[in-house]
Amino acid sequence: MAEHRENIILRCPVCFARENDVVLLREGVMFYCVKCGFEGDEARVRELYADQQKNIAGARGG
Repeated sequence: MAEHRENIILRCPVCFARENDVVLLREGVMFYCVKCGFEGDEARVRELYADQQKNIAGARGG
């Protein structure tokens, strides 16, 4: 049987907020950015994504 592997590709939320598109590297359950030094688990990355979406929605008046 084929082994199930979960490939998760996330972009650095810190770099993305600065309009840089950098894919995070994964080491175990932690993700890290080679450009800015951000480190965090998937929950932290998604939390920062949600914060950015709120900021964008607020800037658009929505």
